[in-house]
Amino acid sequence: MKLSHTVLVALSSLALAGCGQLDSPVAPQKMIALAPVSANLVTRPWEGSCEGIGAFRPNTAILDITGICRLSHLGLTTHVGVEIVGAVLNATHTFTAANGDLLFTTTTGTAVLKPDFSGVIFSNIETVTGGTGRFANASGTATRIGSTVFSNSTATWEIQGTLTYAASDRK
Repeated sequence: MKLSHTVLVALSSLALAGCGQLDSPVAPQKMIALAPVSANLVTRPWEGSCEGIGAFRPNTAILDITGICRLSHLGLTTHVGVEIVGAVLNATHTFTAANGDLLFTTTTGTAVLKPDFSGVIFSNIETVTGGTGRFANASGTATRIGSTVFSNSTATWEIQGTLTYAASDRK
């Protein structure tokens, strides 16, 4: 019994000694630095209009969207999105503001066929999930209402809501 206790103590000492090594899977890992959160947050209207083109990936229900928007607090903005079409539409979007800052969002909503079957009318909730530059710690929500035209794969939509970001991060 004395020998097994000595072996356990020796193994425990080796395991604890290894915890100081960054290579060890059980060692504390480097902390990832997050963007500083400012106490000086501002909430502003986030609204404007967009137009774009959608293209389905072959043999999927995935729609790639590209477009141009004119949005408050972003200016003339490019937009890319990936939408999964189903009973509920789910999408991720990236807006690139006039100065290059990125704003990331997720969208959930619905789409219904137009009465003449020429496209769909959609209504979604856009939720801000962060970004870069002045939008690094951004949050907010907006409604996204618009329509598509099947014959030329175009879409137009309006965004209306609020956007919160650190005032000290504004440029």
